Amino acid sequence: MDNIRCQKDDVDKIESFTDEQIEALINACDQRTYVGFRDYVFQICLLDTGMRMNELLSITPESIDIKTRCIHLGAEFNKNRRYRVVPISQDTLKLLFELVDENKQHFPEAKRIFLSCYGEEVRDTQMNKRLKYYGDVTGVGKEIRSTAHTWRHTFARNFILNGGDPYTLMRILGHSSITMTRRYVQMTDGDIQVKHLEYSPLRKLRTKLRK
Repeated sequence: MDNIRCQKDDVDKIESFTDEQIEALINACDQRTYVGFRDYVFQICLLDTGMRMNELLSITPESIDIKTRCIHLGAEFNKNRRYRVVPISQDTLKLLFELVDENKQHFPEAKRIFLSCYGEEVRDTQMNKRLKYYGDVTGVGKEIRSTAHTWRHTFARNFILNGGDPYTLMRILGHSSITMTRRYVQMTDGDIQVKHLEYSPLRKLRTKLRK
């Protein structure tokens, strides 16, 4: 068996949302209603953190550290059963506590942050239907699947495009190896062209030659 090589598996291309699709999905939420505002905050959180569906649905107000702007995820809610800290932006922090205040007014006994219109904990199947709904009403769903997993890939791709490093991304996403993180960062042909134009060694050389 020493001379027999393992067959290589085809790696499927995992797509992510474009900026236009992101804006369409987020703007489709009717923030005048409780459910619409909840869905708006949920999608903002997905875009800002790259968290998994069940991880985000599990958070409570106590999970959020205001001083460090981080969400603390218990090991029981993580796929690899490891405790994890996920950083969030100031805007996301503000939106989360706006939703918490809304919950206190209508559902004071609730423990989770993301609730149904009856104050019950939202199941992943329910939220998946909501994400699909926004994909359907905006037409985005005809081009790409509107799921939490697509949001996760969108976060990963944009994190790298905006200058983030893969090892920090690996920690944020909760991956145990850089190999898994690499699969999440699927650059488009356009992304590659832009980065090549920006970082090509020839561009630097031409600048020196002109001097």
